[in-house]
Amino acid sequence: MTGRWGIHVFAAAGLMIFPSMSHAGDNYPKLPRKVAILSSILPGADFRFGQTDEEIRDIARLRYPNWGMARQERATNNRKDPDLPVEAKKPFHQRTIVSDQAEGRAFNRIHRFAFTSPLSGSNVWSITFEIKGTKSASRLLTTREWLRGLNEQWGRPHVFLDKFDRYRAIYFFGADGELLSNPGTKCWDLYPLLDGMDEKTEAEIRTAIKSIEETGCFFTFDNTVYFRPNGVIERSNVFFTDDMSQARDVLKRVTFGTKTD
Repeated sequence: MTGRWGIHVFAAAGLMIFPSMSHAGDNYPKLPRKVAILSSILPGADFRFGQTDEEIRDIARLRYPNWGMARQERATNNRKDPDLPVEAKKPFHQRTIVSDQAEGRAFNRIHRFAFTSPLSGSNVWSITFEIKGTKSASRLLTTREWLRGLNEQWGRPHVFLDKFDRYRAIYFFGADGELLSNPGTKCWDLYPLLDGMDEKTEAEIRTAIKSIEETGCFFTFDNTVYFRPNGVIERSNVFFTDDMSQARDVLKRVTFGTKTD
């Protein structure tokens, strides 16, 4: 096996092909709760796009009373422009981290929630969950169970990538929160436009927003699992993102405090 990813783009319908190795509202997609086998690798069921930091913290205190919580901030306008006014550089609460800190735990578990800036209401646009075994005997599920669970939930991934020690499955959703039936490569092709967005120019961000509108690729579920040679998964990273909310907020941020004619 080489160190490079093998990339496969699929339609959502049909049977899973296994690798050779044995706005708070009604339009947000929901995490895959239909298949119990996936429950160990998914973020908490009460977490949603559009929530505030206060709501996230209240849920965490109720559901995860012994977990630790931390905050991260970032400048509202992240441009490296010395002429920006002080208010444009004012930090905002960008991320809340909720992590399992129990002694003797079998798994390290971390929720991360990214928020839009106050310019857009300070709401969750990204929910991530990482779980990793702390001991060699720690077992999540097998790659076959993982693949079967995803297939039963949504069908084949729109994009599937494989490397010698990890698999990655990606699904895309439209503005109505529904799984896209056959996006082909159009959603996957958006990834370079969305990467490191608040370091991009205003024109680049407007291009990304237009591309999301034209393709209909508004939300992404992206799951990478790392496994041992026997196929047992030892670590999983889930990224669930509202890409349009992020893009629209970043556009407000990169233009905040700039001079206009």
